[in-house]
Amino acid sequence: MAVMKNPAICIAGIFCALAASAHAASISGTLSPPGKVKSVKAFQRFGATITAIKNTYYSGTIDPKTGRFTIPNLPDGTYQLLLDCGDATIEGVDLAIDGESEKPTFDYTAKTRTLATQRVDLSAVLDPDEAVTPEKKAELTAKAVGLPKLLEKLADLAQVDRFADHFRPLYVHGAGDRAFALVELARLRDFYAGKGQAIYRVEIWPLERVGDVWNVPTQGVRVLQRHRLDHDAFLKLGAFFEPKLGGLRVEKGKDLADVNYAVPQAWDDALGKVPGRDVPKPAEEPKQDKDQTQHPTSNIQHPTSNARNSEVRFSDPGQSSMFNVQCSTFEVGRWMLDVGCSMFDIRCLSNFSGSTGKQATLV
Repeated sequence: MAVMKNPAICIAGIFCALAASAHAASISGTLSPPGKVKSVKAFQRFGATITAIKNTYYSGTIDPKTGRFTIPNLPDGTYQLLLDCGDATIEGVDLAIDGESEKPTFDYTAKTRTLATQRVDLSAVLDPDEAVTPEKKAELTAKAVGLPKLLEKLADLAQVDRFADHFRPLYVHGAGDRAFALVELARLRDFYAGKGQAIYRVEIWPLERVGDVWNVPTQGVRVLQRHRLDHDAFLKLGAFFEPKLGGLRVEKGKDLADVNYAVPQAWDDALGKVPGRDVPKPAEEPKQDKDQTQHPTSNIQHPTSNARNSEVRFSDPGQSSMFNVQCSTFEVGRWMLDVGCSMFDIRCLSNFSGSTGKQATLV
């Protein structure tokens, strides 16, 4: 028997589809050299939950002869590109800071120690009639944006005892008194889950400057990728993170054209993990006192007691990064949480003991 459909509902559905189509836009450009990129996608980040990283992907097409690509049907929003090059991926990273177009900005690549700046005024420290060498000007520019103190902070963080035995800042973007650091972490030593495994994470850490001091807030870390895999698979992993392919804004249904990018001729670990190559060898296990150890420049304590057998209860793993912890003892510090195939840092913000259900924060 035929079912009569409500004409009003059908018409409304048609108008909604037309409206969505009218506001859909595309991102297009050229990826060189032709044939290097096998597939291209645009995606939006919606954060990470306890069990998954939330991204929404839109597939595009690419001409292998010319490198021209198009990703259609994109609703308004901010996008990153994901390039699949066969043995490695290149993932766009959005490091934009609110209001940065009116502030002095800087971009620093850690491996090459190169600094690029915009709108940095040196008139307060430079006499216009004074002859200044390029080296001196570069030094004054770095100080003006707070880079030396920021690098000191990252160096201190590298010395903090944590589950990861590899910590490497890759890139820093800053504007005014705020910055984002792109950070690579890995665990290569055997741990309680078994031998021959590796954990690889790439995150964005926020930094804020008060005077000459840079601090890392307890919240705001963004997880880009996390993998737990055997060491052979880890060696094959190729993953790179490119700010030039991030923060692509589609507004009011307007197409975004001329997004052009040249894929490196040879992989370089300046911005990620090179396939077929390990990360630098981890340092020796740090020696600890009987009770705890503390880095002299850090306020984070690192207890030696084992939290491995603690019970962790998730109140809402699909929506919240807050969870309850039940254990015999937890002290202020960073701990690792093992959930399925992923590892997560947690930071206890206050000392507590017993099954009190106190909260800790996923970082």
